[in-house]
Amino acid sequence: MKIKKGYTLIELMITISILTILSMMFIKYFTTYEKYRNKILVDQCNNSIMSFINSCKQYCYYRDTSGYIKFDVAGNRLIFNVGTDVKRILNVPKGLKLYSINVSNGDAKLNFNNKGFTSDACTMSFVDLENKIHEITISVGTSYVEIKN
Repeated sequence: MKIKKGYTLIELMITISILTILSMMFIKYFTTYEKYRNKILVDQCNNSIMSFINSCKQYCYYRDTSGYIKFDVAGNRLIFNVGTDVKRILNVPKGLKLYSINVSNGDAKLNFNNKGFTSDACTMSFVDLENKIHEITISVGTSYVEIKN
């Protein structure tokens, strides 16, 4: 009697079913991972920008000097200058992109006086991995920074 080596149709169907179920679970977990990754990057960017602005305000206050933050949309970064000297640079996290900057003075700069206050209102926007726009606003006078989603 000759024994055939191979798989039956039922064995192949069961194997394909198991692989299909595993791949569906993987896709579900991968999309969930991408959503959490995007949320973490957005939170990190919001907190980094807020901390950067507040540290620049404190720098001006404690050193009794004026300075400004320049928004480099093309370079995807924020640059803090005192006079002509660059003091700090904040690069936006990879995957996120600065979208627009609206400063009341019409320039792409946010000026701080020697007390750490600004007379410029500002709204900056960035785009996340899902192409949603997030905004951060700065109030005039108090320089209160607020995140708007």
